[in-house]
Amino acid sequence: MTRKASIVSYGDVHETEEMKKEVISKKLKFSRCAVQTTIKRYNETRNVRSRPGRGPKRKTTIKENRWLQRQFLKNRRRTAKELSSDLNLQYGLSISSKTVSRRLREVGLSARKTRKKPLLSGTNKKKRLQWARKHQSWTDYQPEKPEKSPCYLALIRRSDCSGRESISHGQMQIGLTSYGLMKVILR
Repeated sequence: MTRKASIVSYGDVHETEEMKKEVISKKLKFSRCAVQTTIKRYNETRNVRSRPGRGPKRKTTIKENRWLQRQFLKNRRRTAKELSSDLNLQYGLSISSKTVSRRLREVGLSARKTRKKPLLSGTNKKKRLQWARKHQSWTDYQPEKPEKSPCYLALIRRSDCSGRESISHGQMQIGLTSYGLMKVILR
């Protein structure tokens, strides 16, 4: 039960002349002012919830929100600060970058700078080339085999479409498909 509801219910049960607001506030350990405003609001509206439409008004309109969304989708690398300054130039509206971030989040976008993929180092390039040359002749039916046995034991993590995972073990072989992808064959 919320604080406001407990005040009103306590006041309804003990609605006598002796039961003043001060007594209710002492019994429920709330301030006298909170008890007084809650009871007054309840008597006026027969409800203890905040009235709709309170709080600060939005600085941007639907049109400006759509403009922000289009600008962001044109170039996803733009920051919220850049979008804020562009909105100021376009519409003469001065809003913070936090407001831009909130407006983008409302439509399912994030106002963060996209991460750059790290470049390959020279060592990585050489190792990739060596591996590709070594396995150039692989086919679907010629998987890489370890020295001593054609198969080896491994733990496999499987997940189904509902997100549940199960771990099992079995023998497997690894090979490349015609598209250059790894193929796992369980036995």
